[in-house]
Amino acid sequence: MYIAVKQQPVFKMKLPQIYALFILILCPSNTRTGKEDKDMLLVQGGTYFMGCPTDLKETCGLNLKPPQPVTLRSFKMSKYLVTVARFETFINSSKYVTDAEKKGSSSVWNGKEWINGHGINWRHNATGQPYAEGEKKKFPVINVSYNDAQEYCRWLSVETGKRFRLPTEAEWEYAARGGNKSRGYRYAGSDTIGKIGWYAVNSSVTTHPVGLKLPNELGMYDMTGNTWEWCNDWFGRDFKTTPVENPQGPATGTTRVLRGGSWRNADEYCRPSVSVGNAPDYRGNFIGFRVVEDL
Repeated sequence: MYIAVKQQPVFKMKLPQIYALFILILCPSNTRTGKEDKDMLLVQGGTYFMGCPTDLKETCGLNLKPPQPVTLRSFKMSKYLVTVARFETFINSSKYVTDAEKKGSSSVWNGKEWINGHGINWRHNATGQPYAEGEKKKFPVINVSYNDAQEYCRWLSVETGKRFRLPTEAEWEYAARGGNKSRGYRYAGSDTIGKIGWYAVNSSVTTHPVGLKLPNELGMYDMTGNTWEWCNDWFGRDFKTTPVENPQGPATGTTRVLRGGSWRNADEYCRPSVSVGNAPDYRGNFIGFRVVEDL
């Protein structure tokens, strides 16, 4: 006896669809791209006074005085510093070799003096020890150069189809001050640095997991202290020649801008307006970065 069975339609998938499904099943979004959309915060454009207040003296160059009005378009900025885990995803995916790995060392402050940390790179914490697996999602990546940060942004842009980059110096300061929600605090989110940042007095000579302190007005963490943050600009902005709308910094230079202060700096170096610079291939156990997304 034969029983007729109705043939069910066969669902056919093309190879790109199969590959995409494979990636979705095996790779959570935060490991596929190293960046989750929920961690990118909108910074509404606006006008603010960029530069050094009168009470900042030796820590602020004459080229950043007096403050001048600067107008910016809207953008998104990451809520947290880029973590070791997210940077590791980039390294594993791209096979990129960082400047510290190429040159065999990173600059290390050991609490007493600067030393050339042989063998130190992004895999190591501020004390020179490799991160435990459970620490990688918590701690900001350090020992990375401007060049390394730029490569991360290029990779993330390709992975997501969006345009990620380092912030301009003007964007970084605007966001640190709280954007159009600014309450005029001395630091990024408070007049009391210990509430919002890790610096020389409270850091115990090391970095700390991202997001432990209070955020600023925009919901961003660690804009004061923990690590200096690479910006896209060449160092040496001169307010006498700086455009007042969406400034990009000097056209040429030898060093790139760092902002925010770090775990080894006094409080005055952690003010939002303080700007320092270092060579694009420089790396140290006090330098990290965060990213901006163009709208």
